[in-house]
Amino acid sequence: MHKIGIINHKGGVGKSTLTGNLGAFLNKSKKKVILIDMDPQASLTMSLGFKPDNIDKNIAEMMTNIIENKPFDIRDYILRNEEDILLIPSGQELTKIELLLHQEIGREYILKKALKQLNDFSFDFILVDPPPFISLITVNILSYVEQALIPISPDFLSYKAFDILSDSLNNIRNKTNSQLEIIGIVFNFADLRTFHAKDVMDITKKTLGDDIYIFKSIIRAHTGIKEAQIKGQSILTYDPKSIGSKDYENFVNEFLEVVNSGKE
Repeated sequence: MHKIGIINHKGGVGKSTLTGNLGAFLNKSKKKVILIDMDPQASLTMSLGFKPDNIDKNIAEMMTNIIENKPFDIRDYILRNEEDILLIPSGQELTKIELLLHQEIGREYILKKALKQLNDFSFDFILVDPPPFISLITVNILSYVEQALIPISPDFLSYKAFDILSDSLNNIRNKTNSQLEIIGIVFNFADLRTFHAKDVMDITKKTLGDDIYIFKSIIRAHTGIKEAQIKGQSILTYDPKSIGSKDYENFVNEFLEVVNSGKE
């Protein structure tokens, strides 16, 4: 079982988009996968076709159950969308969890306790989509997952934000999760028509490539990917012959090679 966080503390790099489409293509590859939405904005939940306002049982309620010592069955919180993708959804209630965590002993491990029942389901992959900021929710995610996949939009600000992320990961390793590993960096939402994007990718490879695996597969900016989200679908279902679908297929094939070979 691979417990993977799609991590970047900067917004706009496509974490939710990557999580949803990675899950869809892993599903296509006959992998048993479940997605966990940990962003109060519930972007992943909506992109998979669900309306957070209509969902009572979400990740926030699960964590509340742990804090209040209430028993629950995790199966009651798992949704299945039209593409057969499994999801534990999020909602605005997750903002309240942040306040509750400040008062808890062992607050870094509440999510780990909440998701413990997933160990009984023999999933190949558990993919966690975090909020785009540093918080106790983020600390809980990094204390739970075993690996981090880092999407970077090839622009200068995204590249510079990696320093903050690197410090955060090192801090987690030293304090709550010494086993946390980085799978690699994937260039996401890449506009290869611009010299700026190409320059940032070159700089990233030169400065980070010796220490961190950088995926050769690049996910290009493609309007079809955004259109698919509006429809509540992955690009695989929305337009399987598109550039976006081809990019994701290439990336997921490389992703499986990297994860299975231990290159990370």
